[in-house]
Amino acid sequence: MRIPIRLVAAATLALSLLTISPARVEAGPPAICHQFQTGGAPSLPWAEGSGWRRTVPTYDLQRLADDTLRLLTPATPVLARMETIRRATVYASTDARVASELLSRVLGRAIDGVAGGPANRHALFDAGYLVESYRQATLIHKHEMLRGAEKNAWQLRETPKGLDGYSWIASALTMGPQHPEMEFGASRVSEGTTSQAHVGKALKGARPGTPLAATLVAFGYRPSETARRN
Repeated sequence: MRIPIRLVAAATLALSLLTISPARVEAGPPAICHQFQTGGAPSLPWAEGSGWRRTVPTYDLQRLADDTLRLLTPATPVLARMETIRRATVYASTDARVASELLSRVLGRAIDGVAGGPANRHALFDAGYLVESYRQATLIHKHEMLRGAEKNAWQLRETPKGLDGYSWIASALTMGPQHPEMEFGASRVSEGTTSQAHVGKALKGARPGTPLAATLVAFGYRPSETARRN
């Protein structure tokens, strides 16, 4: 029996991904639909329960930009930054003006941080991660992950034009020592072999008992034996 070439290619790709992909399939945009371990660091208000849209109905959206920037201090762990930006994106998705203000202020802080150092590195990461989170948020509407009134209320429908958030994250990675959490962040906003390479670095640098190790396990990954021995 002759097997179609496209099926052979698909099978080859699937087998190659088994060496690094999660043991279980994660549905939905990875920067939006899956929660990150904050290690106890504060973040935006979030309701109890399961699901990726656990916003608090009484939260004042007009505070979103102020609250988000207040939480994203230089000392905030990267995974907590990712979770805060994820929540901020979900909150901003229902108000185009709030979404625009948040993006403008996060980008402005990155631009103002030209002096270098850890604060600038984190600000650049935040800007890139927010841009790519907005980009992934458009897929929620495009692929009809919501229905009825919820879909109509979703305002993040167009990707940020002229902005390459991943390139800013890549630049942030070069601005200091290796950073496994940033590597994992980069893997959430990239695809294919690029994403796999970032995951590999995150796995290698994840130490047992850390929020990164817990997050990797939650995503179905397993920290490397090298990391366990260190």
